[in-house]
Amino acid sequence: MFFINLLDGFDMTTYKTKISQILLASMLIFSVPVVGQYFDLPGKTLGKAELIATYSFKWREDSLNLNFPRQEDMLLILGNNMSMFLSLNFYKGNQEGRKYEQEGRLKEYLSLPYDKRYRTRFSYTIYKNFPVGKILFQDKVMDNFLQYEEDLNAFNWVISNETSTISDYKVQKASVSYGGRNWIAWYCTDLPFSDGPYKFRGLPGLIVKLYDTKKHYEFELVFIGKPEKETPIELSERGWVTTSRENFLKAEDGFRENIISNAKKAGLSSAAQQTAARNMAKRNNPIELDRNP
Repeated sequence: MFFINLLDGFDMTTYKTKISQILLASMLIFSVPVVGQYFDLPGKTLGKAELIATYSFKWREDSLNLNFPRQEDMLLILGNNMSMFLSLNFYKGNQEGRKYEQEGRLKEYLSLPYDKRYRTRFSYTIYKNFPVGKILFQDKVMDNFLQYEEDLNAFNWVISNETSTISDYKVQKASVSYGGRNWIAWYCTDLPFSDGPYKFRGLPGLIVKLYDTKKHYEFELVFIGKPEKETPIELSERGWVTTSRENFLKAEDGFRENIISNAKKAGLSSAAQQTAARNMAKRNNPIELDRNP
């Protein structure tokens, strides 16, 4: 699988029908852009993709019911001295939306039923070593486009002598604590990229497999290859508001806690509001448990 024309800023809004309203509120968590936030945005090119890695991501969002993991594919776009991490369907949705908009068919795209678009639970984008020495995290919480930075070298890995083989890759074990979870990583020095899924990086090889010790969150490399065409790594101009990680998590939690009023503002019926609240209550197991850093 190869990818081209990497985009940013996926708009998943379909408040045109009752079904779409319910799905958007109950399935897309808290990061659905509103109509009027388009795809073909101005931006700047930060670099170009040298390799693109696809990870299978499995997670258990309900800590009270761990028997039903969810799955989605994620992309790690590896450039020269920097990288970008985001959902594969987020990427595809942006690509498709931009194509419609460039062809003057944006209204047609926005009117498509929800099940005709690429579905994703994740609208965040993570840039590593942009700015230099930083991790830049961008996401949308309700009407706010928020971003915050963290230290690029925030991960204090403990490297083990234990080795194994995963999908024909010779890997070595390492561990780290981050975001209130203890994580195990298996990295491959034959893939000489000090990077990996989500925010994780800093090992002497690409992370092939990563999971927390409770196995509530698991990433595994399923593909890595060069793009077919020159693929820019882009940063869109969306009027990002810079905040701290702590305040971002507070905004995220505030949306969850006020899901009924937020669903009402979005125009959902009373029944849809209750459906959204029930579904949101099941999302009680975030990847970063430490909400008050």
